[in-house]
Amino acid sequence: FAPALPGVRGVFDPFDEKNLAKMDALFAKSVAEQADDPLLIGYFLDNEQAFEDLPRALPALTAKHAAKRALVAQLQSTYKTIAAFNAAWGLDAPSFESLGDRGLPLTTQSAFADMQAFTERFLDAYYRSVTETFRKYDRHHMLIGNRWQPGTANSETLCRVAGKYMDVISINYYTCGIDAAFMRRLYEWTGRKPQMWSEFYFTATQESNVAPSNNDLATQRARGLAYRTYVEGAASLGFVVGVEWFT
Repeated sequence: FAPALPGVRGVFDPFDEKNLAKMDALFAKSVAEQADDPLLIGYFLDNEQAFEDLPRALPALTAKHAAKRALVAQLQSTYKTIAAFNAAWGLDAPSFESLGDRGLPLTTQSAFADMQAFTERFLDAYYRSVTETFRKYDRHHMLIGNRWQPGTANSETLCRVAGKYMDVISINYYTCGIDAAFMRRLYEWTGRKPQMWSEFYFTATQESNVAPSNNDLATQRARGLAYRTYVEGAASLGFVVGVEWFT
């Protein structure tokens, strides 16, 4: 929808009004054109974004980014005086205005807690802006998530916020053995939103022309059994509505 924030792969700034206007203009064309298509299931928002980097990357931004300005405003609202902020964060900033163009290292428990709170606010602004804009132009189709990597998905905050807005949670889940407890935990964190496992595959390089992968097996028969185990395992959980083989 817009340029990614520095240090956060694939994630735009939802506090920037220019980004929201651009998204609205794009959706007014591309989404509206497909709004009545009965063969369309829904939309992925993006693919394998690095939401886990937000708490580290956001305080390192400069004030030219709306998200950094919003962070500084929240810190000023929280601490009232620069002295209280400096004591909590272990810094020596001369003023709140000076925080805009300096990196803010996270070295104290208060700093980590403040960034957890702001990251949740950022995520809510991101998902809310996309969902509200999408629903202006399409009320018939689903939003099926961001195709998270498992490490990204392993965040109660991210899952809880996305679960408020997404119809389906999508996870690119490459594995030789399904971790049912982990996937159930994500399911509960998202408010029991159904999941789509949006990428997986196995290779058998010695018996095919498929390039090797981390899930490379000795034979095509073993590859087929791995496929069967994965699909049956997904079906057995009761909340996985689809899997997508990556070609």
